[in-house]
Amino acid sequence: MNNQERLAKLLKAENLLKKTEHGYTPDAFRWREAMELIDEVEESLAPPPPSPVPKLGPITVGGKSVLLHQLTHKTAGIPGFPAYDSAFGKNGIAVLAPEACIVYDNTSGSAGGDAFYIRGNSKLEYWIGHITTVPALNKRFRKGEVMTRIANISQGQGGPHCHLGINAKKLIGKSLKYGETGSGPDYTFGSPTVGVQLAAALGA
Repeated sequence: MNNQERLAKLLKAENLLKKTEHGYTPDAFRWREAMELIDEVEESLAPPPPSPVPKLGPITVGGKSVLLHQLTHKTAGIPGFPAYDSAFGKNGIAVLAPEACIVYDNTSGSAGGDAFYIRGNSKLEYWIGHITTVPALNKRFRKGEVMTRIANISQGQGGPHCHLGINAKKLIGKSLKYGETGSGPDYTFGSPTVGVQLAAALGA
């Protein structure tokens, strides 16, 4: 079995775990610990993204590359930014720039915490929500630089986590797929990872 096959099996196991009898609860201690272990193995086995796929880092400290995430739901009220949530229960940890980028809109907001938009050098655009502070308009960040931190929001609002919505239209001419069918339902898994989708669209 090669590394790509191991990675495929890990992704399949991850999806199966998230459909267990009592449901995937990402902020529960055991689920969080198990998923972090799986994420570490995924990151170590993942091959470098093929050119011309942008080499994206994680959005939070200790997280895996954005390319290795599956998008699971729409960003409510913001069309064109399918998203995933990460770093559950980790209020106060650093939110990182996934690539070199600029803040192009800092007037947004989220249900619990604040929010803002960045545009990466790749032409990907991102909406980052449930965070403590908003960077200045036109502020530039290097890849991996701390942009803000996760807010301590209530369990009624999902508990502390980082929401990352991605608009890929300026890079690949279409929206990324999310959820089990590619267009939902919200908070389901099954679409290809961000990296796989970008590679297919870019002919990599």
